[in-house]
Formats: sequence, C-alpha cells, structure tokens
Amino acid sequence: ARPGIGKSALALWFTLATAEHGKKTAYVSLEMSATECGARLLTATSGQRRPYHKGGYSHENISKLHDTASAMSSWPIRFKDDAEDSLDSIIAFVQRESIERGVDLLVVDYLQLVNAPGDNPYQCVSHASRAFKKLSMQQDIPVLLLSQLRRIDDRPPALSDLRDSGSIEQDADVVLLLHRTEESKDKDTICVHLAKNRNGPGGKVNLTFEKAFGRFKLPERLN
Repeated sequence: ARPGIGKSALALWFTLATAEHGKKTAYVSLEMSATECGARLLTATSGQRRPYHKGGYSHENISKLHDTASAMSSWPIRFKDDAEDSLDSIIAFVQRESIERGVDLLVVDYLQLVNAPGDNPYQCVSHASRAFKKLSMQQDIPVLLLSQLRRIDDRPPALSDLRDSGSIEQDADVVLLLHRTEESKDKDTICVHLAKNRNGPGGKVNLTFEKAFGRFKLPERLN
C-alpha cells in the first residue's frame, strides 16, 4: 500500500489473530519500536483509545489496559527490537527464534527498508525478496512482507505499482493491494484486492478500519 493507508495496522491485526490461535510470530518492524508495536496491539485488544495528551485516561481506562496487558504478556509474539536492519541480521533472528521456541509466522515491515546487497534500490529489493522466499521455503513458514507502492494517480493500485522491483510480484505466492475507498472521522473503508493468488482465485473485500483503535472489522466480500 501507499504510506498512511494502514498496512502496518493490518499486519499487526494478522499478528493478533495468529497469537489468539496460539501460533508464534516473529515480527520485524523497521519503522516502529517494539514498544510502539505493543502499544498498538494493546489499543486494538483493549478497545481503549490512545490518548492525545498526558492524563487522557481515567482510572477505569487504566484498569482495563492493565488487565489487557497482563493477558498479552503470555502471547507468543517476539519483536526484533534493535536498530540492525540488514537482511543477514533478520535471517539470523528468525533462525534463532526457530531453534529456541519455533516460528509459525514471520512479519517484516517493510521490504524497502531492509538493508540488502545491491548497487541500487531495484537490486536491493530484488535480492531481499528472493532471500525471504528462500527463508520461507527453508523454514516452512509463511512470510508476510509489507511493501510500499510507487506514487500513483487517484486510482486503485495494480501489481505493476509494487515499488522498486518486479521480483516482488514474481516471488510472492499471494499479493494483497490496499487502498482507501471512504473516510470519516474515526473509520476508513479499506479495499483489499487479492491481486495474485498462486493457489486459488483472486477477489476483493472491504475492511472497516477503526483508526482510533488500530483494528479492523470482518470483511464485506465484493467478488
């Protein structure tokens, strides 16, 4: 998706659903700290809005947050919480996690920020895309790679809009393209286009994105 549409929030929503089923997620965020990612998960789970100023929570809000945080402490989510953004460091993190506790899902947010070998952005993204494909096959786990789209006009995105490399389209088993269709004070309608599905049909769904809580409602299927 383009910046600001909600791809990081959607990735965290997937991570939340995975954790609720007891599956272990290794989450690599190159934009946000582990603390910020955890705060977003806390907001989505507790249903308490993030305050815009100090002292914005009541005692009831704080109690709800504490209860939710206690429940979250046992969730099988491990964040890569350091400033190292190299491809090798991410692969080492996943391999270490796989040995120590197992990994059922890897999330990388996002591909264009991964420091990979190459003389230009095209080569770097191509190298990283192929490396994550190999890692997925070697570890036998799904890898959710977030990616930016190039700047486009006011139209729904297409596979050709994936930024910096055609290798993303080639390597991916599934490609989801996000764009905003409606906007109100607290909610966006996000169209999720299943533009590529190696093992099945495509299609589109609309998700209601509750921005204040960083969570999504179940989809309305379009086709």
